[in-house]
Amino acid sequence: MTPERIAAIRHLLGGWEADAIVLTNPANRRWATGFTSYATDSFSTDIVLISQNDVIILASGNNTAWAGGESPVATEIIAQSGLWPTAVVKIIDDHGWKSVAIEGDSVPYSLGQAVADGFSGTINFVSGVRDQVRVVKDPAEQANARQAALCTDQVFTEIAASGIVGKTEAEVARTITARLIEVSGGLGFDVIVASGPNAARPHHSPGDRVIQEREPIIIDMGARVNGYCGDLTRTLWFGPYDDRFESVYKAVLQSQIATKDALVAGRPAQEAALASEAALQDAGYGEYILHSVGHGVGFNIHEAPWIRKGNETLLEAGSVVTVEPGLYFPDWGGVRVEDVVILADGPCETITTAAKLMTV
Repeated sequence: MTPERIAAIRHLLGGWEADAIVLTNPANRRWATGFTSYATDSFSTDIVLISQNDVIILASGNNTAWAGGESPVATEIIAQSGLWPTAVVKIIDDHGWKSVAIEGDSVPYSLGQAVADGFSGTINFVSGVRDQVRVVKDPAEQANARQAALCTDQVFTEIAASGIVGKTEAEVARTITARLIEVSGGLGFDVIVASGPNAARPHHSPGDRVIQEREPIIIDMGARVNGYCGDLTRTLWFGPYDDRFESVYKAVLQSQIATKDALVAGRPAQEAALASEAALQDAGYGEYILHSVGHGVGFNIHEAPWIRKGNETLLEAGSVVTVEPGLYFPDWGGVRVEDVVILADGPCETITTAAKLMTV
């Protein structure tokens, strides 16, 4: 919602040979204009059209005052009248734009096609706008990320000390959800609580299984502050550690350390992924890796940069990234430990503070 963010969008217009872009991704619209309507949805008919001279918000009539109160960069706010595609085409025609880009990866096909059918000029459906302009977080965004991490850490610390053995996964997940809502702006994503064999499923949905002692318990959770998501995973174990759990847990910690050491601005993203995998391979657990080691986090819980093999994109200072190596064993469970870091030209900064069970 700063002139710099609008300038970043306008910089893309030349590559598309477009007079304007129609931002249909609600998170991108919020990032660019400050207008928060439905910002966590995949699509909303409240949109923004940006040209070299204009920042126009098209919103439903009951949301125009909302937009005016939140957006310091809008040059015009228009109440939608009639069908949404017709309203979009009218704005394009009224401003004399001959070539327009539309975010094709967020607008429903039928609506996007209706705009194209109603416009006599050139429509270019584009993708990846988020990953071109939102990778590097400015100081205000980094502050929100830090606060989201702080709130997430606070709730996890409470839960871990509250005595969850004997409760069901769903009970613990509901308690975490309620506390995240109380201490922050809501949830970054649905809470995961996975115990025993269920911890072998990275995206397990909490159910009625009762949590027991001497088994791995994965908790994955995140607060949301001013739209920005936190993301924390810790693996708990109540009672004396057995040899298997201690070995697996320490291997995951060693992988996380290796990953963080490789997360340096200017290096390809895959270097960190390869460092993570090498550490787990060296520990003898390579066959139990099920997912990549990290991703960017912001308005969306998953966004660029993607920390995975094959991604040669150079990392940039100011990106907010998760580091979440994990190992998963059918019929036993799994271990995942996740922190959030901010990338820099030197060592990355870990903004997650919640305690871990062991050190290496």
